[in-house]
Amino acid sequence: VFAIISKQFSKYLCLKYLRYFNKQFIKYLTYKIYLLFHIYILSSKHISRKLKGQIPEIKQTLEILKYMQKKKESTSSLETRFLLADNLYCKASVPPTDKVCLWLGANVMLEYDIDEAQALLEKNLLTATKNLDSLEEDLDFLRDQFTTTEVIFLFIYFNWRLIILQYCGGFLPYIHMNQPWVYMCSPS
Repeated sequence: VFAIISKQFSKYLCLKYLRYFNKQFIKYLTYKIYLLFHIYILSSKHISRKLKGQIPEIKQTLEILKYMQKKKESTSSLETRFLLADNLYCKASVPPTDKVCLWLGANVMLEYDIDEAQALLEKNLLTATKNLDSLEEDLDFLRDQFTTTEVIFLFIYFNWRLIILQYCGGFLPYIHMNQPWVYMCSPS
C-alpha cells in the first residue's frame, strides 16, 4: 500500500515539477524571442544608418563625374582639393581626362571610363535606395509584429490572472519559496 501511495505521490510531484519547468521554459522562449526582435531591429538600424550615409556620397560622386565630363572637352585643367586624411585637404590640378578611379572599399580602387563609372554609380545608387526602402518597410512591419506580440502576451497573462483569481475565490496565488510547484491561495 505504501509503495502504491508513494508512486502516485511521486507522479503527482513529477507532474507539478514538469508544469513548473514548462512555465519556465515558455518564459525563456518569450525572452529569447524578445531579444531576437531587439537584435534584428538594432542590426537593421545599423544597416539603415550605413545606407543613409552611402547615398549622399554616391550622389556627390555622380555630380563630380558629371562636372568632369563637361570639363573633358576643354583644355584647361581642373583645380580642386581632395581629402588626404581626416581634416587634411590637398590642392590638386587635374588635367582633362576620360578616366577616373573609384574607391570600391576593402583597399580596392579601380580605374573606369567616366561613362562606365557613371553607370556603375547610378546602379549602386538605385540599389542602395531600393535596399533602404525595403529595410525601412521591414522595420515598420517588425515593429508592428513586436507590438502585436507584446499585446498578446499581456492578454494571455491577464486572462491567466483572472482564471487564477476565480479559482482561488478572489485571492491571488503566490509561489511558495521552498516548493515553487505549489500554488498557495492567499490574500493579495
